Amino acid sequence: MPETTDELKESIELSDFLTNEQIKSLVNAAVRDTPKGYEAKLEIQLLLDALAKRGLTVINRFEAEGNAVIPKGTYEFLYENDLGDPSGSCQNYGCGHPIRFEEHIKHLESGREFVVGNVCVERILGEHDLIKVATSLLARMSHKVERLNKAARCRQICGPILELVNIIDPNQWFTRPEHAFLEAIKEGRSGPTLKMAEEMRVKWTPEAIQHLREQVAERKLLAHPDANTDGWMTFLTYKKQTRPNSTGFWDNCIEAVQRNGVPTTGQEQALHAEFERFWKIAKGDSTVLNGLEGVFYYAGSKFLKHSAKCGSYFHIGLLEQLLEGRNLTDKQLDALVEGCRMCGWKLD
Repeated sequence: MPETTDELKESIELSDFLTNEQIKSLVNAAVRDTPKGYEAKLEIQLLLDALAKRGLTVINRFEAEGNAVIPKGTYEFLYENDLGDPSGSCQNYGCGHPIRFEEHIKHLESGREFVVGNVCVERILGEHDLIKVATSLLARMSHKVERLNKAARCRQICGPILELVNIIDPNQWFTRPEHAFLEAIKEGRSGPTLKMAEEMRVKWTPEAIQHLREQVAERKLLAHPDANTDGWMTFLTYKKQTRPNSTGFWDNCIEAVQRNGVPTTGQEQALHAEFERFWKIAKGDSTVLNGLEGVFYYAGSKFLKHSAKCGSYFHIGLLEQLLEGRNLTDKQLDALVEGCRMCGWKLD
């Protein structure tokens, strides 16, 4: 009967015997990278030492009735292996089926060593706590071996594509799924699948790679020190308050920033000039006044100094209107006379 991962169940509550740190340490110590792929080997003495630290003394001696192949006598449990695939063979009489999970035992009277499956080891040595704890740990180890082997296979399928995408678009402007997939397979997490890896490989043709380079190059032209999530949210909140007639558009932009950290490429391109001007005003950058003359330049410079200190959206909006239309309404002029509601500033 073929051995599958489903047959290897955690038959005991490990936390009754080992701490979570001990379990993690034993599993990490067991799993190893080999030329054929990830495998796991747990020395039973390491398990005995860990149990002793919890004050649990377990005798590694088992009496077996034996059979035509396995002699009767006293046995010691040596170590167990997860081969990563069913490439081993059970030596128990009447069994002999392929096994992935090897249990190595030693007949003390003769010194002979035998390899049996994780099911047969309990049939031969009996249902002892040491056997149950060891096979339960083997189940934990097998989960990690499978994740790592799947991750390695995913990387093999993708080849250098994911690393190349990472180099081209390190800020994840256009390739968040690829970055997340790469991190997941690097860490051997359980999420990635071979199907996902194949889809990544098919997606990233030479033409797609070149298009990504062009997209990133265009995005870099839009780069701005404040072009981060906080910078965009501040700008979009300001726009939504000062331009209520376009609420739907601003809401769409805000949703994109909340979802991806930045607006979509199209939104960003449409808003680039306004975004840059907003932050120049907010930071008191005098280059924003280029082109203004006379009384307009005088009023603009006053607005700019105030905006850099106060950040009033109303007064930033007034300066934007002055830059665009070279005029203010009577109502806006009256508001300047009354003073800023946030800090009391008034235009001289």
